[in-house]
This record gives sequence, C-alpha cells and structure tokens, in this order.
Amino acid sequence: EKQFTKLIRGAFPDLLIKVDIQVAEGNLVAARWIATGTQKGKFLGVEPSHKTVTWKGSWFWTFEQGRVVAGMGQGSWDALGLLKQLQTK
Repeated sequence: EKQFTKLIRGAFPDLLIKVDIQVAEGNLVAARWIATGTQKGKFLGVEPSHKTVTWKGSWFWTFEQGRVVAGMGQGSWDALGLLKQLQTK
C-alpha cells in the first residue's frame, strides 16, 4: 500500500481523490471515489504524457474499536481505463 501510494503520487503529483459516495454498515465502510491527476512521472510502464486524466474506483475498510483492521487492499479501480487515457494521442 505504501509503495503504491509512492508510485502513484510520483506519477501524478497533483492527484486529487474525491469521495463520490460513502456508506457504512456495522464495522464495514465502503467508498466510491473519482481521481484526477496530471501524469508527470512514469506509471505502470507508461512514460510521462503530461495529460490530465480521471479514473474511478472503490475501497472497503473494516473497523474494530475505532481502528482500521483491514482495507485499502480490498477494492478496485479502473486501471485499464486509466492506461487507455494515458496512451491515447
């Protein structure tokens, strides 16, 4: 998780993630988000395109006694859609 955060922040230094919707039930919290950023560093083998791109995803967290005990690795994001935007001329 920390390595991926470092990778994505290096590629998209102006990264902005907006939570679109968030719901909670019991000790589970789910969020759907939209990310926007300008690619200024290499990302997943793609050289900097200097394009501003947008992609979506969702994450899930499990809480116990007010602390996250699982999350961030439990979710999905549109990697293919992001890569297509970066590679389109």
